[in-house]
Amino acid sequence: APTTTTDVLAVSGSISDPVCALATMAEPPWVLCVSPVGGWWPAWYGGMVALVVLLSLAVAALVLVVLVGRRQHAVLLKAMLPAKVISHLQRGETFTESFQNVTVLFTDICSYTTMASE
Repeated sequence: APTTTTDVLAVSGSISDPVCALATMAEPPWVLCVSPVGGWWPAWYGGMVALVVLLSLAVAALVLVVLVGRRQHAVLLKAMLPAKVISHLQRGETFTESFQNVTVLFTDICSYTTMASE
């Protein structure tokens, strides 16, 4: 029979990071400790953390692509249109301006898309 409170009555496997409780129903008081054989973390925990990290990186990359695309769009607009026109378009307004004398030139360059891609 155990004579002190530190005697171990039964152990199954190794005890790592146990949870203990004091049981005062008997003399001397017992300390009951439990610890799962595989540890407190489930087997899928490490894989799930890795998956969350990878998904976070993928979302960050997609946000970066969207932000770069928006910046390129803004740069292109600034290169092609006056600032006054851009500000009206960003507010959702139609921009109109009248001139006394205007020449409009429409051109169609044959195979321009093919030439431009080379």
